Amino acid sequence: MTNKIRVSSCVGVFAAFCLSNVALADDHDAGKWFAEGRYNISVSEKTSWSDADTTNSKLVSTTGASWSSRDGGGLALGYQYADGLSAFSVGWETLGTSNLKFATGTLASGTVVSNYNLPVKTTNIMLEYSRNFPITDNFFAIGVLGVGMAKVKTAKYTFTGNTGAGTPKDVTNTSTRFGLGLGYSLSEDTQIISVVQQSNYGDAEIKAGSSSTSLFAAKVSGVEASIRLRVMF
Repeated sequence: MTNKIRVSSCVGVFAAFCLSNVALADDHDAGKWFAEGRYNISVSEKTSWSDADTTNSKLVSTTGASWSSRDGGGLALGYQYADGLSAFSVGWETLGTSNLKFATGTLASGTVVSNYNLPVKTTNIMLEYSRNFPITDNFFAIGVLGVGMAKVKTAKYTFTGNTGAGTPKDVTNTSTRFGLGLGYSLSEDTQIISVVQQSNYGDAEIKAGSSSTSLFAAKVSGVEASIRLRVMF
């Protein structure tokens, strides 16, 4: 509950920031609503993790850490103002089910397991503020800043000799994003935008052992190349 309150507070503060910017915009600028489709391609991922287990099943080291299938997409609804230079939006995104993989993992007992696989399903609601910086009549640079709420759900993990272990968890995290990119106006009401963005969706968690503190957590974070099509109406 505390984590959900923290998430709601962060999103509320950021929403107030966005709305105050709209209120300060030129009264004569009516602004435009827009719909935006997004496809996020994972460029690099963090593979950091921690294991709070205090028994011999504690994971102490790994090799060959990687994520698979971290690309995702989404839709957003937003409002563009200040002569089209500023915008805020609310978007829903999914990374689908990705997999944290270790080639090998060494337990506190000294046992080495191989082909470790932890499925992680992530969805995200992101509130974004963006600012355009004109380069030519059609080309512009863009900066993106976002905060939101990510739901991260794990499934039982597997490794060679074990087809399903651990107690999965469904957690709600504060998500954050910042990015820079370029855009091009295809017409007065249509833009295509490419952004390189750092996105952090919080931790994926699973209870891996028998004790109440045996929580395994992995960062769901990385750099993405986001391709966006924005249509004003």
